[in-house]
Amino acid sequence: MIFINEYFNNKTGTVEQKDSAQLLLVHVNGLLNEYMKDTQKQMPINPKTGNLISGNKDGGGGFRLADSKTGALLSSHKTGKGIDIFDPENDLDAWITDARLERNYLYREHPMHTPRWCHLTTRSPSSGKRSFFP
Repeated sequence: MIFINEYFNNKTGTVEQKDSAQLLLVHVNGLLNEYMKDTQKQMPINPKTGNLISGNKDGGGGFRLADSKTGALLSSHKTGKGIDIFDPENDLDAWITDARLERNYLYREHPMHTPRWCHLTTRSPSSGKRSFFP
């Protein structure tokens, strides 16, 4: 399970960003619970963050401030709508299907672009596809 304080990692967000992040984590945790129940595997802990979020202790896969140099200018991480899950063996990405994403109200960046992590978001891409290319 990913907690809101892990997502923000000592960064201050707006009320809107916090609300978006709460909703994101409800859906992401639902997908992760489904994965663990279905596969009987535990999610690996990222040794650099001490939780399920990819990146390092100072940032990366959780919330990013608007002036962060990490990621795109309009990154879903900057609105509280995107997260990178630590997935060193790509097991989660291999298990995810569009039906599972839809059931959990999520979208993901295509696994070809996310080796060793899984980018999940509540923000629909312009294509509307559950698995999308950036």
